[in-house]
Amino acid sequence: MVKLGYIKQNVVQHIRENLIGYIIALVSFLIGISSGCFYYKYVGDYFGDSFGRYMESYLEYIANGSADRWGIFFTSFLSSAETVFFIMLLGLFTFTYPFTYLILGGRGFVLGFSASMLLSLLGLDGFFILLLALLPQYLLLLPIYFFCTVLAFIRLKKRRLLKGKKGIGREDLGYLQFFICSVVGTIPASIYVALIMPLVMNGIYSLFSGVL
Repeated sequence: MVKLGYIKQNVVQHIRENLIGYIIALVSFLIGISSGCFYYKYVGDYFGDSFGRYMESYLEYIANGSADRWGIFFTSFLSSAETVFFIMLLGLFTFTYPFTYLILGGRGFVLGFSASMLLSLLGLDGFFILLLALLPQYLLLLPIYFFCTVLAFIRLKKRRLLKGKKGIGREDLGYLQFFICSVVGTIPASIYVALIMPLVMNGIYSLFSGVL
C-alpha cells in the first residue's frame, strides 16, 4: 500500500509539473481523431466495398481458429515499439522535436478513420468492434505514448538549460532507460491483440456474418 501510494504521488506530481506538455499531447491526439473522421467522410465511398470484403475474410479467418497468434503479437509489438522509438529519436534533436506531436496526431488519425469506417459501414456491429477490439488496445498504449512525448518535452527543456554541453550525460542515459521501459510497457497491449481480441472477435462473429 505504501509503494502504491508513493507511485501515485509521484505520478500526480509528474503530471502537475508537466501539465502543458500533456495538454498539447492531448490536443494533438484529438486533432488527429477529428482529421481521421473528416477524411473518411470524403473518401469513405472508395473504401466501403473493399473494407467489407476485408472484414468478412478477417472474421472468418479468426472464427476458424487459424490465426497466427505469435505473428499477430510480434506485428502489434513491433508497431508499438516503432512508435516509441521514433518519439525517442525525434526527442533527441531540438529541430525535430515538434514532430513527436505529429506522431500522436497520426495515431489519432488512424483511430478516427477506423472508428468512422466501422460505425458507417457496420453500424451497431461496428460499434462493438470499436468498443471491444480497438479501444482497449488504445487505452493500454496511449498513456505510454503520452508519457514518451512529454518525456521528450522535458528533455528539450533540460537541454536548453544546458546549452553548449556536449556528449552523453546522465540525463541522456535516464532518457534512454525510460524509453526502454516504455517499449516493455507496450507488451500488454500486444498480448491483448494476440490473445484476447481474437476471442472477442470470434465471440461476436455471428453478429457480422449476416451484415457484411
